[in-house]
Amino acid sequence: MKKLDLKTLAKYGNQYIALPTDSSRIITAGNTIEELEKKLNKLNIKDAIIRYIPPLDKFLSPVCR
Repeated sequence: MKKLDLKTLAKYGNQYIALPTDSSRIITAGNTIEELEKKLNKLNIKDAIIRYIPPLDKFLSPVCR
C-alpha cells in the first residue's frame, strides 16, 4: 500500500480531504465538510475516509488553565 507523503498533504492545509479506505491517495478536497460531501456525491463515492488537514503554518494546542 502506497502511503501519502507530507508534501502531498501540505497542499491541503486547512481543508478536508477524502481518502479511499486504503488511504492510498486523495480522492477530493473541500474547504468545508459540506463542500466535500457534494463533491463525493457527484463522484458517486459512498465509502471514503474524511480527514481534516490543519493549517501547516500555525500551531494547534489545547487550552491550558
